[in-house]
Order: sequence, then C-alpha cells, then structure tokens
Amino acid sequence: MVPRWGLVALGLVPLGHLGCGSDSGSIMPASESEPTCGASKCDSTLADVSLTFSEKLTGRFRPGDADSSPAHLDALDADSGVACEISAVHAIDSVAGFLADRNHTAKLSGEIRIARLGGNEGVVAGIEDGSTFDYLRVNPATGVRETRYLIRFSHQDVRYVLRADRQLRRDTAKDKSIDDFRSLIPEVVKDATVAYGTLAKEEPGGDLGSLRIVSVGDMRSWDDLVDVARFFLKMEARGGSAIGRLLARTTLLAFTTGILTDEYFPSVTNPIGIDRVGLEAALTQPSSAEICQTRDDESCQALRAIDASPPEHTAARVAELANIISRRLQGGGRSEALRDPVVHYFLRERGPALFAYNHLTQFGERQVADYSAEATRLLSTHYPAYPAAAFALARPKRPPAPTPASCSKREALILSPGLFRATGGEELREVFEALQRYFPCLEVVRADPATYATTRDAARTFYEAAMSVDASLPLHLVAHSAGANRVLEALVEHPDLAARTRTVVSLQPTAHGTAVAGLLDTVLHGIPGEAVADLTPEAGASFWASQGSKLPTDVLYLTLRAVAIYPEENIPTSNRINYRYLRSVDGVRIPYNDMQALLTAQYLGGPVGDVEVLSKVVEGNHYQWGLARGDCPNWVMPPEMSDRIPRAAYFLGYYQALHEVGLFLPDPPR
Repeated sequence: MVPRWGLVALGLVPLGHLGCGSDSGSIMPASESEPTCGASKCDSTLADVSLTFSEKLTGRFRPGDADSSPAHLDALDADSGVACEISAVHAIDSVAGFLADRNHTAKLSGEIRIARLGGNEGVVAGIEDGSTFDYLRVNPATGVRETRYLIRFSHQDVRYVLRADRQLRRDTAKDKSIDDFRSLIPEVVKDATVAYGTLAKEEPGGDLGSLRIVSVGDMRSWDDLVDVARFFLKMEARGGSAIGRLLARTTLLAFTTGILTDEYFPSVTNPIGIDRVGLEAALTQPSSAEICQTRDDESCQALRAIDASPPEHTAARVAELANIISRRLQGGGRSEALRDPVVHYFLRERGPALFAYNHLTQFGERQVADYSAEATRLLSTHYPAYPAAAFALARPKRPPAPTPASCSKREALILSPGLFRATGGEELREVFEALQRYFPCLEVVRADPATYATTRDAARTFYEAAMSVDASLPLHLVAHSAGANRVLEALVEHPDLAARTRTVVSLQPTAHGTAVAGLLDTVLHGIPGEAVADLTPEAGASFWASQGSKLPTDVLYLTLRAVAIYPEENIPTSNRINYRYLRSVDGVRIPYNDMQALLTAQYLGGPVGDVEVLSKVVEGNHYQWGLARGDCPNWVMPPEMSDRIPRAAYFLGYYQALHEVGLFLPDPPR
C-alpha cells in the first residue's frame, strides 16, 4: 500500500501561487546558510497573513534533577515527578517573515499549570510577553533541527523560565526508505511531539529541575498525514486575501513535511536502482530507418540522405528536408503531412539541435571552437536518459532559418499558465522575450484566469483572451501543466478558436490528470473547489471519453516532456515525497516523473495522437523549464535549481523548427 506520507503534495499549492511553477511546493534543505526570503511575490501574498494555533502539552517536572537528557528522562517512571500542563497559543504575525526568519520564531501566550512549585500547590500562571516558540530551526552548533520553547511566567513575585526543546534525531531512520514509513511512525511522532528541558527561576543559579512534556490532542495524530494536513488547515488565519490565508496554511504544511522528509528519509530520492531498461522502453521512438523502411517518397529520400551524409554536409541536407516538409504543409497536402512520421521526426530532432545552437552560440552571437563536442556535452547534461548517438542531427552546426524580413505576415501566441500560477504572471517570460526578439511579427498574450477557477471557467477566460487579438491573425497556443487542460477544453467548446489555431504546444501537460491532485483533493475536501478535482486522473479520463473526439485534428500538437532522473539535483525538498509517491503509484515499480506528472501521462493522444509530436525528454522538475528567473524566493525554489535551465534557448529552438517547416510564421514555400 502506498504510504499516505505522499500528502506532502500539499506543497503544490504554495509553490504554484507564490511564483515557482503551476502546481507544487518547495523548501530549501537545512544548511548553515539557510536563505531568507527576499522581496518577491511570495512576500506580498503572505506578509500580511497571520496564523494562530493552539497546543496542549502535559508532562512531569522533577525538582532537583539536573539531568535533562532524553535518555535519562525517558527511563524514569512516567508517573514520577510533579504534573504540569501547558495550554499555549502560538501566534505567527507574518507567515512570510516567519519562514524567512532562520529561527522560525512565533510568539507564545496562554497558561501554565504546575501541581507544586516553590512550596505552593496548584500553581496557575499566565504565559508572559517574551515567551517564544522556535519551530524546526537549525541548531548552528550541531546542525540538528530542533523546536524550542521559551516560556516565561511569574508566581508570587517570582519570575520563572521554562526551556525545552525537541530534536529530529533520526536514531533509526537514516538507513530507511520511504517504504519503511509505517515502522518509523513511533519515532517520527516522538521526535515531533516530545520535548525535554528545565525549569528555573529567572536569576543566576536558579535551576529547579528537569522536565519532559508531550504535545497531546491533534498533534499526536501524526501517524497519518491526512490528519497532519487537517491540523494545519484548521489553523486560524487572518489578514491578507482569502487565497493568501489558504496558502499560508498549506505553505506551513509544506515547510513541515519537507523538513521531515529530508530528515527521516535522506535517501528517498536516491537514483540507485533506476530501471534503465524500463526508462529506455518509455522513451523509445521510431528511428529514421524504421520510418522509411517501406517508403521511397521525397521526404524519405531526403531523410536517408541526412543519415548517409558526412557531418560537414548534414546541415545542408537538413535544410533540404525542411524545405520539402514546408512545401507539403503549405500546399494541398497539409492534413496528410501533419500525420507523417517524417514530419514528427524532423520536429523532434530539430528542436534539440536548435536548442543546442541557441545556447552554445548565445543566439548566434558567440563562436564555438569545437561545436560538435560542446553540443554533445550540453545535450548529455539536459537529456541524460539518452546516449549521445540519439542526437545525430544536433552535433553538426546549422543555424536556424532567417527571421522574416518584414511583418507582412503576423501571428499571435496565447499562453495558458498552470493552475496555481494563475496570478503569478511571470512564467515563460524569458521565452517570450526571446521569441519576440527572433520573431518581431509575433504578438504574445497571457490568458490568466481567476485563481483556482474550474477548468471550464478558466477555458472561457483563455478563449476570451485568444479571441481579443486581431481576428485576421492565426493563433498558436502554448500551455504549461494544467494550462493544457484549459486549452483543450477551450478548443472543444469554441469551434471559432479551433478554426484559427495552427499549433498547440504543451509543456509537461496534466491532460490525463495526476495522482498528486487526487491526494490534494482528498485532503482539501473541496478547497479550493473543483479546480483541483479537475486535475485528478478520473477527471482526465472523463474528459477524453466524452470530449476528446471534438478536438480539432488539423492542428499540430507538440508535447514537451521532462522527468527528474537525478532528483537530488532537481527535486526540491518538500516535493521529494511527491516524486517518490509517483514512483510507486498504482503498483508500477519506477514510473518516471517530474514530481507532479508521470512520464507515461505527459501526452495528449487519443483522437489527436496522430497529429501529436512527443519531444525527447529533458531532465528537470515540473517547473524548471517554465519558470522565469527570480520568479520565486530562495526558500521556495533554490536559485541554482532554476538558474541552470536554459529555458529561452530550449523553447525558441522548437518554435524555430516549427518555423522552418512552415507551421509558425511561415516564409513563402521554397
């Protein structure tokens, strides 16, 4: 049975809205240089939101005992000592500030009761100002995550201070895998709820004894992550917007579960044991020889010429094939050409080749001494699932076709962003800037629906944005993640949109749903409504069964796919369990995924399968190829994780390939 620890998927909400992709959450792992949250959209969303929650702790105070070590206190009779009880209210004034603070400090108020103190029975005192709660801070001396209580109170003019902490000690978990989750429940619960410390008078030499306190009530239900999620969702949030208040709760949940994952399952994303055979089977696509085995038409003759050419002649042969395809697509055989495996092969292989050219030459501005070797290194880095021989068309240097000389021909590109990024406004920014530099005749429009709108409502917003451009312009639709669901819905519901559409490019689409959304929908119980339910596998299956046949089939669909083969480099901490969950879902041993969508689900297929080009699979998580630089704070997505991705070079390469065959801002047939 798949462990429900996978509900760290709730990180999906804050990451999406705070500016790091459409559907997931991320917190930096513990380190001495744990970053703070700089000025960003996350701050404006969460800075004005406060959270409060209650915690009840009970335990025993042992006067005169100077040993506050866990081993000592755990060994004592549970009924020995003096009973004490703390009813605490934790107040986080600003969620953004709380997460940015290295100590993650909240204020404490409430009441403390001690059965006997200083010769007095039944002492009851209020928790005073200056009392604090440091949540899962990194102890700079030991590097251990710990939660600290500092409680100040007074009785009969004597000031007291209670100090206690609980540590994530990982006594037995360090060699465990996520599959051992159930066996680790007792240890996780103990470390998360039992604190050890001292009670003293607030004066030099005022130590009175040791104590052991245990959080009871809701926080003892951490044997099931559904209950943990509900605990956070029940926190009282004030200030900010309604969305901000929801995100505040789920962000804190993502922060917590991300750290627990990192501490207790450090090898959860260890790539050892990757099923290379299974991976290669998932990536298998027809070779040029297989495509043309029984064909001798002009396209296949050109393709054979490419295969037979020495490297120095390959570029010219590629240009010849592009011209043949362009003439077919712009002539009377468009419908047949859109389904031709040669056309699909050209786009699948030419896209990475132009990606390499754009990146290595800095979009034509830089000379490269040994281009073939540099291209091989670049593609091995970003396409690690493939052998170097899989990129024969990319090693020879061939610049893209020239930009149209004038704007007598204009077209428009409409973006549908992912679900939880609907108000972010920045993803793919670098891509669009590069596209407009290279294609100055291109008009770009973002179609941002209301946050958490249902797919149908968001599709209406997308349609209205697309149809707002000049009615004479052909349209190219591009979508990230759940944005693809909106695009498909809009094409089904609005034939006039379908009639103007020339291409649909989907980046890591969730058109067939994702098991992560299924978990999220279970926990949120309709919050934020049907928007999440629309992304479940059940919803995806329903769409394709009832609506798929209505999609236009005279459009070229290009699906860009990615998975994280090296999760230690490319899966942020709070999504590691998402990633591992998807590797185990439905009993499949290792289904490759990007932490939100399985590789086997990153396609459209169905009635449009024969006009869909499936890209080669790049390395990365669900957001790296769609982010804009600086789009999120460090604690949401480590900058080195997003900055290493050459998004503009990658996307521009595919649109340049579409242009070369006349599917995007076409030149006159040659």
